[in-house]
Amino acid sequence: MRFPTSFFEILRMSPQKLAILFVCFLILSVAIVFGVSIHNPYYFDDFLVLRDNGWLHGLRPPLGWFRTIYVDSNQIFPGYRPTLMLSFWANIRLFGDQISVLRMGNIFLHTLNAFLLIQLLIFLRKKGFKDWIAWGAGFLFLFHPVQTLGINFLWKRSSLLEATFLLLSMNLHVKERNRANAYRVWVIVAQLFLCFLTVTTKESGIIFGGLLFLVDICFFFKRKKLLTLRNIILYGALGFLTLTFVWFRLEYINQAIASTATSFHHWRRMGKLQYFMASLEVIPEYLSLWLAPHPLILEDPLPVTQFPWLGVMISFSLLSVSILLSIRYSKERLVAFSLGLFWIGLFPTIGPTPIFFVMDQIRLYLPLAGLSLLMALLLTQLGRFLGNRIHPMLPLSLLILLYSSLSMAQNIRYHYPPLIWQDVIEKYPYSGLAWEHLGASLDALHLYDEAMKTYEMASRVEPGNKMVQILALQSGIKAGLPKAQLKPKLPKLQDISHDRLDILGVLNLSILEAELGEEKRAEERLLQMTQLYPYYANGHLNLGVLWERMGKLEQAKRAYANALTLSPTNRRAKEAVDRLGRPTGPP
Repeated sequence: MRFPTSFFEILRMSPQKLAILFVCFLILSVAIVFGVSIHNPYYFDDFLVLRDNGWLHGLRPPLGWFRTIYVDSNQIFPGYRPTLMLSFWANIRLFGDQISVLRMGNIFLHTLNAFLLIQLLIFLRKKGFKDWIAWGAGFLFLFHPVQTLGINFLWKRSSLLEATFLLLSMNLHVKERNRANAYRVWVIVAQLFLCFLTVTTKESGIIFGGLLFLVDICFFFKRKKLLTLRNIILYGALGFLTLTFVWFRLEYINQAIASTATSFHHWRRMGKLQYFMASLEVIPEYLSLWLAPHPLILEDPLPVTQFPWLGVMISFSLLSVSILLSIRYSKERLVAFSLGLFWIGLFPTIGPTPIFFVMDQIRLYLPLAGLSLLMALLLTQLGRFLGNRIHPMLPLSLLILLYSSLSMAQNIRYHYPPLIWQDVIEKYPYSGLAWEHLGASLDALHLYDEAMKTYEMASRVEPGNKMVQILALQSGIKAGLPKAQLKPKLPKLQDISHDRLDILGVLNLSILEAELGEEKRAEERLLQMTQLYPYYANGHLNLGVLWERMGKLEQAKRAYANALTLSPTNRRAKEAVDRLGRPTGPP
């Protein structure tokens, strides 16, 4: 096979050869841009949800999967995203539990989503594989710097996998609409199954039916009679499934959350009106991230205390402009489709019900598909306007190259966690959470003095956060400070009850008590934790460490064995069992 030597020779290639060439180029680009992130470390919720989750590393998924521990926005409670967790479980069971394997799973999903977006646009535009706008939009979506979040923050696979199901459903929907006959029954069943997978992957999957309706309104409203029996059955069944899930998520699951951990001060304590105002405030920020991306692994804006008139006016102005553009360019139906994809994609974040953090850049994942399409249309028109001076695809190609370079640089930067958390602090200097995680990253690098000072800064930013005070004392012990100097600070922390600390706070407080000579108090706290969270492996592990220190070897053996049963890949538990052996007496 001879490779083309000029751009014009590429244009004369057959559609099939051109598609193969583009696919090979896309895969090579992905390997270059995202390959540098393969060995980046865990971030944020990844530690508890993936690294230390015994359910994922077990030999088979237990029937009571709800009993395992997950994290969402700093709240720890039984999980509710089964499809997402099953994807992690399958990833680990088939290919291993190394962090590089999990990250390659995210890269695969993100690349697949770019292919699905390209295929969807080819189906809609009907211009074959030489559709430059489809390929340009796909590449912009693939390499936008904000998309590095879903690659490096493994728990954000929820957004990637949710988008996979949504794009699959739209592809199936368009292909079925392009047939002359009515919607087939098996396709209706398939769409319902995809909807179920979507909402059990991430809550924002409730937009499933809205996206199918957007496709119908933009491309099939005049050509098809939408009020047919099968269409009514399709949308009625999707609506029922969505409403049932909304009840389950907002009523049943929220009650489960309330019955476990309620320690953090973030969005769950915001009133509905305050959350709604804050969500309107951040819409312009999402749009600015599209044009001037600055990826942050954590957004932590201050609570809105007054009505955000400026943010509301800008948000409604953007909505009005979107409607006017859709009407003005009604013949170019991709304009309305791209804008609709952006607004519908953000819909679960906008409203009075606090499902998520108020601001999180990963919310842009699917809306960026619409914005990438809009940018591809604009830059193609710009290239045509400039006429003979440049090739029409040059502006779009240059932007793709710029985005790819920025994404690759960001992926390299993610290899150094302190730099990432310093980026967050630069924008949100009053974020106690960001200071806390900067301290954790410094502690992991054995920079204990700096970690202690950083935790103390987090405590000054959030005086009520007892967790960072505990971590500061732990770093002080590691730094070699005299225990007599640290112990007077312990009683203030011991007065706090379990319901004011999350599971990690209780665990760290018990470790601190043991380090400072309060073994009996630490034992009581760890026993209570293992009763409240019997499936949390680290609770049993640390109880074993404490009992071994206290000379209770048989009890220590049992605690280590319990930890290893819950998390078979836990290195510390395995070493302890190998060293002490299995328990011999009755439980």
